[in-house]
Amino acid sequence: MDAYNSLNEMMSYFHLNFIVYFILLLIVIINCLKTIANYMRIKKDSKADLTTGPTDIGITLLCGTALFFALYFQGVLADVSGSHSEIWFPRVFALSIISLLLLIVQLRFLILIADKLQSDKGNK
Repeated sequence: MDAYNSLNEMMSYFHLNFIVYFILLLIVIINCLKTIANYMRIKKDSKADLTTGPTDIGITLLCGTALFFALYFQGVLADVSGSHSEIWFPRVFALSIISLLLLIVQLRFLILIADKLQSDKGNK
């Protein structure tokens, strides 16, 4: 009974850990918006400087990996205490899905940037 009370006490502070997941999502959003802004700039002027690239995808993938492990932890939490998992799993899952969708958007715009730069090289 004492371990269960310790778990309840620990989970009462889980919202502090959950802030990290929002920060990870914020990083993904910033990278995605940065890629879209670069595409808009390249579309207007093909000689514009790029500030996005493979590093941004790497950062987004690292954030996605961290959110994956957050989901994995929710599975462990479900084994230990279903009531706490019922509270936090939907939230972590939603953040992970949003992050995955933003990764797909970011990849699409990186492909569009590469295609635009390639077509501009071909026209020279």
